[in-house]
Amino acid sequence: MTRGRLGAVVAHGRTSLPSLGVSLAGSSVWATFAGAGAFLNIRHWETASHQAEVTTLFVLGGFTAFAPALFAARFLSGRRADATGRFAAMFLSLALATTGITALLFGLEYRTYYAEWHAETFSYVWGLQLFFTMANALYQFAVIGMRFYFPIGFAAIFVFSLWFARAARPDC
Repeated sequence: MTRGRLGAVVAHGRTSLPSLGVSLAGSSVWATFAGAGAFLNIRHWETASHQAEVTTLFVLGGFTAFAPALFAARFLSGRRADATGRFAAMFLSLALATTGITALLFGLEYRTYYAEWHAETFSYVWGLQLFFTMANALYQFAVIGMRFYFPIGFAAIFVFSLWFARAARPDC
């Protein structure tokens, strides 16, 4: 990659950064939808503490994921006026960022639970245990946790993507 091309990519990255206000407002609203979707799927659980833990996990995942997803969508869509491309960029970015970050948070919680039985930190065996514990946690999240995003999370991703696609300027 030439120096001029790299400079253009860096400049495009700078212009793709969302404002702090939009990031915080969008993160708050998106976290509310993510948490509501999770809570509505687990409201029948018997223990309120587990309901609160799972809901908090999804709220934190949603809050943390919105700003990087908005940056990625703005970066991918560029300055296109094409609403379909902007919709697809936001839909994909928000879905991947939210599920990825929430799964990572779940994996860290999962790893914290099993850390008691793991080998000494930073040893070879510990590295293997960390890798396979995280892989197992991500698999469990994919199988069990993804359903908590339906139907509210899916509908909210659709609405957020429409908002992004219909924005008059790409600096939303």
